[in-house]
Amino acid sequence: DCGTELVLALPEDEPADDGEHDYADYEDLMRLLDPSYVAFIRSVLTAEGFDYYVLGEHTSYLFSLPVEQIIRVRADQIERAREILDDIESNTPPDDPDDLNDI
Repeated sequence: DCGTELVLALPEDEPADDGEHDYADYEDLMRLLDPSYVAFIRSVLTAEGFDYYVLGEHTSYLFSLPVEQIIRVRADQIERAREILDDIESNTPPDDPDDLNDI
């Protein structure tokens, strides 16, 4: 009635899953208790285009004590992420505000 042509047979089903998935492996980048520092690290990772997630980020809303959050980065990006964070941590501001003139 709808005018669509009929087919003689349905297409064959996709092959059964062989147990291998195309998921990326993730590794721990750092473990933190300070939610503000987690937010800072997230902003850096996002700006640099990393694939990451924070394990435990929503559990901090359930407890009054700090909950450890684990930042995990895709395994093939972990070395670059560590390099960027090491660079950030090694560039601390001077203790004396007069030293800012030397920069």
